Amino acid sequence: MAANPENPENPENPNADVPQQAAPGILDHVDDFFSFWFGQHKEMAKEQKKVAKVKTKEEVKKQKEEERNQKKALRETAQNPENQEAPEEGGARNILDIDGDGDVDLEDMMAGMEADVDEGEAEEDHAAEHKPWYMGFQILICAGFWIVGSIMTAMEEDSGDFFPTWISSMGGLETFVPDKTSFKIHSDCEDYRWEVWRWFTYQYTHGDVQHILMNSVLVLLCGFPLEMFDGTLRMILVFNIGVIGGACAQMVSNPHASGLVGMSGGCYSLLGMHMSDLVMNWRQIRWRKPKLLALLGLMVVDIVSSQLSHPDDATGHSAHFGGWLAGLLMGIVCVRNLKVEFYEKIIMATAIIIGLGLMGFCIGWNTSWPPRSVWDDNAWCWPRQVWNPEIFGDNEYHCVRCGDQACIDEFSVIPAGVAAVNYKECDAAQSWWN
Repeated sequence: MAANPENPENPENPNADVPQQAAPGILDHVDDFFSFWFGQHKEMAKEQKKVAKVKTKEEVKKQKEEERNQKKALRETAQNPENQEAPEEGGARNILDIDGDGDVDLEDMMAGMEADVDEGEAEEDHAAEHKPWYMGFQILICAGFWIVGSIMTAMEEDSGDFFPTWISSMGGLETFVPDKTSFKIHSDCEDYRWEVWRWFTYQYTHGDVQHILMNSVLVLLCGFPLEMFDGTLRMILVFNIGVIGGACAQMVSNPHASGLVGMSGGCYSLLGMHMSDLVMNWRQIRWRKPKLLALLGLMVVDIVSSQLSHPDDATGHSAHFGGWLAGLLMGIVCVRNLKVEFYEKIIMATAIIIGLGLMGFCIGWNTSWPPRSVWDDNAWCWPRQVWNPEIFGDNEYHCVRCGDQACIDEFSVIPAGVAAVNYKECDAAQSWWN
């Protein structure tokens, strides 16, 4: 009888019979198929997709590089007359014809505006790496608050003409908690200076449909491109620092305002962040020149409009400037910098020092009572127009302002002779009695 082959599965009895392996059945083949399809095949497909993606990125990068080289050649052609085609006899070459093809067209204009980029990729190559979640959320939440709040306000007024009343009504958080969320320093001599939540919550209330639409469009045009390049966390930080910066500028420049509402401080911080992006990524932005011209143009328009505004204008120009400055300084510190240079680190440190100094100044200014703006020659909290022949020696009403109860009592001797007044009109006419 032949000896049994060694059985490796039973080392104690190697002479035992080796168990016979059953032939693979149809179920084994099915199991192998699904194992390949959901295992190895999935890995192969994933690897192929990865290779295709890399290949596509390389092709796109190569195509963009060729386009940049072509446009660079066009600019060099415009700058070196020796390389340009000679004009026809008796004709003069148009200076705007950058590529020298005899026509001034869109290609010439684009080549003239686009600038060369230093080593590395341009900012425009990273323009859509993030989703603009926060900017979209900001528009939706502010618009939603205004729509609901303004509808409630219009229904309460019951004027009989709903639509005109609705679009001109204020709406937002202030509708749900009246006189608790708008930013103000005082109301007469009631002190609101340290209700610090107001520095942030005033952005969620808007004055009318024009107010919410303009701010939403500004967030859409300026905020979406920034968030798609810089990311959501940077935008949350810069936008809300801009809102607080607008409140700080308001407390220093216009502390007597009846109440500041709207997200304009945050909106203008986006303009400031765009400017800081130019500062920190100047050599990495192809369209830096038209972008700079557009930002400067918006600044000029806003400055002119603030100077031409009527004293009754409720626009918070101080908050606009505060938001813009906060966005500029904060943007220099945290904007996405594609190529960090040593001098840019110095600029960042300087921005931090200036920002902290301005914040300290505003908070220090806010500690004084009664409040005063940087333009006031007196501190006050109670403005009125008063008629009192014994004090003034005539029968006219005069603008007066008081900062304590003794002063208020002095001018309130004749209650019928005390009336409300718009302090901005007294400022504009320089008609303060005291």
